[in-house]
Amino acid sequence: AAICAAMAVATLVLSQKHANPRPKHTSVLTGQGWLNELLQGHPQHIYEQLGLSKYAFQKLSRELQTFHSLSSGQHVSADE
Repeated sequence: AAICAAMAVATLVLSQKHANPRPKHTSVLTGQGWLNELLQGHPQHIYEQLGLSKYAFQKLSRELQTFHSLSSGQHVSADE
């Protein structure tokens, strides 16, 4: 009986959690605007979106541009 009660509580908690999900990716920006928002925003946000810190992203971008011929195109920047 205790196991059934625990399962019922767990089911109730999980169903409430998913009943009203909050959107996570709410930026209306795309491309360079979105990237600028990340670079100028909270450090944790860029890490959550790109999987690396602002410092690491900027260093990687510089290295790719300097040593591996990454360059901006007509419609997309090298950072994008």
